[in-house]
Amino acid sequence: MNAWLFAVLLVAVPGGGDPPAEGLAHYRAGDYPKAVEAFRAALDRAPAYIITTGGMGPGHDDLTRACVAAAAGRELVRDERAVEMVAKSYKRLVARRIVEDAELNEDRLTMADVPEGSVCYENPIGTAPAVRLKVGETTFFLLPGVPEEMQRMFDLYVTPALAAEGPGVLKKASHVEWPGGDESALKRILTDIPRRFPGINPRARVISGGGDVVSLRISLFGEHTDAAVLDDLLERAEADLRSRLGLEMGARPQSAE
Repeated sequence: MNAWLFAVLLVAVPGGGDPPAEGLAHYRAGDYPKAVEAFRAALDRAPAYIITTGGMGPGHDDLTRACVAAAAGRELVRDERAVEMVAKSYKRLVARRIVEDAELNEDRLTMADVPEGSVCYENPIGTAPAVRLKVGETTFFLLPGVPEEMQRMFDLYVTPALAAEGPGVLKKASHVEWPGGDESALKRILTDIPRRFPGINPRARVISGGGDVVSLRISLFGEHTDAAVLDDLLERAEADLRSRLGLEMGARPQSAE
């Protein structure tokens, strides 16, 4: 699942290619020694980025942070900012009645143990922070493995870094909220948008709704080297989306601020 999501996400990054970027490789590593060896071998190739998913939780077998630290020759240290992030995440989950208590026991605190020199990023959905680490010319991004968490954190933290490497490509997005309806019709519309508006890629995700009500946020991601052209593309694509949603769904969406 995550390999497929990475393929989709990387295509949306400027310079990402279609299908996924040339030189993109996916690796799986099993036990601790094999994982450390795999990371060391990857570092020897001096890639610009190494992105991992999974192994970031509080379990005894969640070893990604430790493996990367060993491969990079860094100490595993407790990051106080990450401790605050984990604490905030558990308080949020308690408020939503997903977990019973927000106590930061030692198992939970291990999610704040990161390779020395890391920058940690808050997880807006789950509990494990994402980690960014520079080793020589290579930047690691360590992401949680839960697909929804991985995708959100990829959008928030990885995409901007990858986009900055693009050849002067500008990125912009607009957002439309849709209160729900005929999802098969929505799928047809979203599939059609890139054909009608080259350079515009739509993505939909569930946002909070009351009771049994499910609403979606539809994001239109655009990229172009010319700012005026990009603005025009997004404006026309959003107008088209609004019109077709109003016609086929019977409900006019509202822009997300």
